[in-house]
Amino acid sequence: EEAAERPAPTLTRLALSDDMPFLAERGLSPDVWTLIVHHPGLPLELSMSASGGLAELLGEEAAREVEFIHDADWLIFPEIGEAVKAAGGEEHSLCVAIAPESGIWAVAVAAKKKNRETAAKAALICALAAEVEADVYDAFAAKWDAFAELCECAGAMPDLWSPPPGPRAPPAKRRRLLEPPTRAPPFPPAPLATRMPRGSIA
Repeated sequence: EEAAERPAPTLTRLALSDDMPFLAERGLSPDVWTLIVHHPGLPLELSMSASGGLAELLGEEAAREVEFIHDADWLIFPEIGEAVKAAGGEEHSLCVAIAPESGIWAVAVAAKKKNRETAAKAALICALAAEVEADVYDAFAAKWDAFAELCECAGAMPDLWSPPPGPRAPPAKRRRLLEPPTRAPPFPPAPLATRMPRGSIA
């Protein structure tokens, strides 16, 4: 599937009951960022960047230590499944992602196991991005603009962060999640003598 044919996922913050045993056992917050993926899967600009974005925020070693717990039938986390339904999500399988060192966690809802784990990485990226310092978020957003757009559409930003003036990148270079750019129709190549030299990409 082309990225333009894939709908943007829904990022929402679920408020779970604070007496949920799993939360007490792991010392996790009952408020959890949850990414609901719609058919046929994550846009490619998110799925192909999930591992890199996670390593950017956690570091390579800590990113490898992230724990993923798949719950295909809502048998492990029925409370999360019910919260997803209450938020308007589809009854797809869950994947919980936990960053052990920081205690930050996130949930993904997606149909296939491979999609779920990638989506769980994306959800955890958003949860982590919401907790960093404003200047760290700015640097992250400038490099990983698709994730920044997802975070900002849902309000998953640091408390003291404010948008910088002007766009982060020239509009021609910025890929939009919610409004994918249309491809220009092909034109015959210009004569060699009139072609402009190719510029470097920043």
